[in-house]
Amino acid sequence: MHCKWLSVPAVLVGLLVLAAQTEAGMIAYDLDLQDKGGGMVEGTTSLAPPVSVAAGDTLTLETNFAPSQGLRIDGSGGSESLFIGLSSGFSAFSSVSNAKVTLLGFSGTNGASDTYTATLATSPAYGNMLGVVLADFLAMNQAITFTGYSVEFKVNSLNSSPQTYTQGMLVASNASVVTVPEPSTYALFGLGALAIGLISYRQMKRQSILALA
Repeated sequence: MHCKWLSVPAVLVGLLVLAAQTEAGMIAYDLDLQDKGGGMVEGTTSLAPPVSVAAGDTLTLETNFAPSQGLRIDGSGGSESLFIGLSSGFSAFSSVSNAKVTLLGFSGTNGASDTYTATLATSPAYGNMLGVVLADFLAMNQAITFTGYSVEFKVNSLNSSPQTYTQGMLVASNASVVTVPEPSTYALFGLGALAIGLISYRQMKRQSILALA
C-alpha cells in the first residue's frame, strides 16, 4: 500500500484557491449619502471592478459612509425601511435568506439594537436590485444613527444567474443625513480633557503647598 502525500506547493496552491473563493464573497465600498427630502435618503457608488454574483453565493457587504456622515432612522412614523445591497443595469429578480445586518458606528434610543435579521429579505420594487430590506424594524419610540454597516446573506435565487452588479446602494425612509464627529475628533477631545485635568490638578496641588507653607 502506497501512501501518497501532497507536495508543499500543491497544498499552498490549494490554500490560495480557497482564500480566493472566500474573498470573492466580500464586497467593500464607501457611500456618500444624499438627503432626497421627504424623509428619503439614498446612496450609490460604482463598484470597480463590477461584481459577478450567482445563485447559491453567500455575500458580505462592508460599507462606511463618507467622513462625518451618519444616517438617522426614526421609528415614530411607523413606516421606516432600509434597503442595502447592490444594483445592476439589467433586471434579475432575486431572493435571499440568512440575512443579518450589523450597524457600525451605532447609537440608538430606548433599547434599539445594532443587529437585525431581515424581516423582508428581497427587493420589492426593482428587479435590478439584490440585497436586504428591513421594514418597520423599529418601535415607535426608537431612533438609530449609524455610520456604516455589514450585511451578510445567501443568494437563494437569481434570474438570470450569474448576474453582474455595478453599484453598491442604500435607500432609507423616515431617515435623514446627520453630521457625526470623526474618531479623530473624539481623540482630540479626549486629549484636551486630559490636558485640562492635568492643569487643574497641578494648580490644586500648588495651592495646597502654598497653604501649608
